[in-house]
Amino acid sequence: YSFFGLAQKAGFHSKSVFISSFKAQTGQTPTAFAASMRKLIQV
Repeated sequence: YSFFGLAQKAGFHSKSVFISSFKAQTGQTPTAFAASMRKLIQV
């Protein structure tokens, strides 16, 4: 799934609203969060 595909399954109908909500909860955009998780997993 793409980030927006997951967002739609979670009930978000707007990509920008999803990104804003995600950033408010995590402090990062979905793309930045995924990149940080990839780095964490590779260690």
